[in-house]
Amino acid sequence: MSMTLEQAVQMGRAIGMDLQPKLNLSHDPLQGYERNALTRVIGNKAIAEMISSFQKDLEKSLIGDFSLDDHIVHRHSFTVSRGKNKGFQGIAVRHMPSKYDENDTTFVLYCPFKSEEVFCNTKSAKITVWRVGEVSRLTNHIKMGSESSLVRGQQVFGDKKVGVVVATPKQRNGSPLYSIGVQWQGEAQESWTFPHLVRLEA
Repeated sequence: MSMTLEQAVQMGRAIGMDLQPKLNLSHDPLQGYERNALTRVIGNKAIAEMISSFQKDLEKSLIGDFSLDDHIVHRHSFTVSRGKNKGFQGIAVRHMPSKYDENDTTFVLYCPFKSEEVFCNTKSAKITVWRVGEVSRLTNHIKMGSESSLVRGQQVFGDKKVGVVVATPKQRNGSPLYSIGVQWQGEAQESWTFPHLVRLEA
């Protein structure tokens, strides 16, 4: 029988180690506790078994007959299995009818580590175990967008660019994420970006 994280923490505290979780991210098998500290208590093999067991439980939770809306509600993560975005992994933030196949549906997948969105038909989307911090980072990006105080006419800075806000943060096309319209210097058309990607100082 493998040891639980709770047992490992209790053992550590029993021998005088002040084990406290640092940053508890979503789907973290160690719930924010430092691996090195836990390893000193129960050894690397026990930690590896604990992580493996956690991963297997996650995989089991993804087996089932989910509706398209279920995938969005549960913030399931998918990997694109073919096409130009093959290998991209992201959370399904919305779905819509496919432009190319009336019998298929398109997911919009968002990778919170890259702050990128891609379109992927459901036939090419393989449900995948979440990466550590994937859902909590998405949640944080949504929160940052909802609390953004950016207004029209405000100067903002992006990656080596400077621009002006032309549309305030809002949720567009059924996405939970917030976007702002920015007119970047030297570009003919305004573009939409996420509030967390712009700065108020260069």
